[in-house]
Amino acid sequence: MGLKAGAHAGCDSSSLQDSPSRHTLQVFEMWKDNQVRTAAQERVMAEAVHLMSSQRERSTLRDQIIHLDHVILDQDKIMRGYIFQIDRLKKELLFQDESIANLHERLHSLEAQPNTTAAALSSAGLGKTSSTEQIMRAMGGILEQGLRVSMKYFIVVHFSVSFEEMVAASELK
Repeated sequence: MGLKAGAHAGCDSSSLQDSPSRHTLQVFEMWKDNQVRTAAQERVMAEAVHLMSSQRERSTLRDQIIHLDHVILDQDKIMRGYIFQIDRLKKELLFQDESIANLHERLHSLEAQPNTTAAALSSAGLGKTSSTEQIMRAMGGILEQGLRVSMKYFIVVHFSVSFEEMVAASELK
């Protein structure tokens, strides 16, 4: 290429001066475009990082919510079990209260019966010194008169008669 520096075929001197500034503008435009692209890529990367961070945070929160749902369900089951157990114990206590009240009534009626029976026996001329056979005959008479008395309770408590003596007395008849 036998051309001198700056000499272009078919170019005049005004176009020679134009070329470097056009080239500078093109370089500047390419540099500016590159800067804009780089800035855009950096913004996109920053947004992507932020988006990934947000997605991770959402995923973590979702996992925590699922875990808390399971914990709440387990606690609900446990609480329902406790409530059921408390209700069962309340019913059992009410039943026991009724049983205690019934036992108190029976105790009062039994406490009243020995006095009635003792009065009936003393009117028959019997006391603590009477023989077991006499007491058994008198008890039969009292029962025939319609008094409901627990012979076992009466004999054991008021006359201190053993079971063997009671059996022996019943065999004598």
